[in-house]
Amino acid sequence: MPADGFQWVYDNVKANLWLGSVSGGTDVCTAFVLSHPWLPVYAGKLQCRGGVRMGTSEFYRVVESAPEVLRSLVIDTSGLGQAGKESSGRLLLFVVLREALVPDEALTNRIREQIKAQLSPRYIPDAIFAVPEIPQTLNGKKLEIPVKRIFQGFEVTRSVSHEAMSNPDSLRPFLEVAEWYRSRG
Repeated sequence: MPADGFQWVYDNVKANLWLGSVSGGTDVCTAFVLSHPWLPVYAGKLQCRGGVRMGTSEFYRVVESAPEVLRSLVIDTSGLGQAGKESSGRLLLFVVLREALVPDEALTNRIREQIKAQLSPRYIPDAIFAVPEIPQTLNGKKLEIPVKRIFQGFEVTRSVSHEAMSNPDSLRPFLEVAEWYRSRG
């Protein structure tokens, strides 16, 4: 939940309510990450990259505030690969640009600078790719985990159900980029 969501709950529901973010519920009908009742909760924070906490909604708010960007999806490719071994990862950003725009160096530098200034230098993507659309579920949730699994080498059929997607053809450019990315080692 973004920080302004925490503030709304504290202002309109109860000021001293214990409230924490969860992650991973929609894709697999459960949660991967929960808040711990004995540790501090930071409003709007969840993910951790290089010791800096950040939620993806915060990341998307910053990236999608760029006038050139319509939608975006970010994945961190670190974690277990298909063979079950730990892999070091990269932060990859996919953007849907306004019509007739191309992702030139000036645009990618502006996006990187915006992320650096509003989030943290640790969240500057290793690569930015333009795609025609972002894969999403029937109810509009971005498919971060299935895309990450594709980049880790899992087959599409083991990563996502096309029947659960509103735009299954949107995966095609991600498959192409993943193949190119894995071929580079």
